[in-house]
Amino acid sequence: MTAPSERLANWPGSEEPVVTENDGSFGARRIADPRSVVAEWRAKAEAHGWSLRETVIALGPQRGHIGTPSRLADKFAHFVRHGAIDGFNVTPYLIPDGLDDIVDLLVPEL
Repeated sequence: MTAPSERLANWPGSEEPVVTENDGSFGARRIADPRSVVAEWRAKAEAHGWSLRETVIALGPQRGHIGTPSRLADKFAHFVRHGAIDGFNVTPYLIPDGLDDIVDLLVPEL
């Protein structure tokens, strides 16, 4: 059986990706020692009196993008140019009004 890397080697666009290592800057990260992270989170939660929900909000990965349409367009373009993504699922914070902002303000900047 042929290895997946060999099967994909001749596909168009199969050259080496620009992003060769993930340092966590594109959202995904690897945790070398999950037990130490759990211990750290527990200690911080106890010290601050946080609930589980409050702990995740304070310490968990942030999901979302905040900024002007121009800055968001620059950020998204950076991700695309560096091979980190090839598309977005954009959900407005407020519905339906937030969708108008995305269409009228962000899309033209892209």
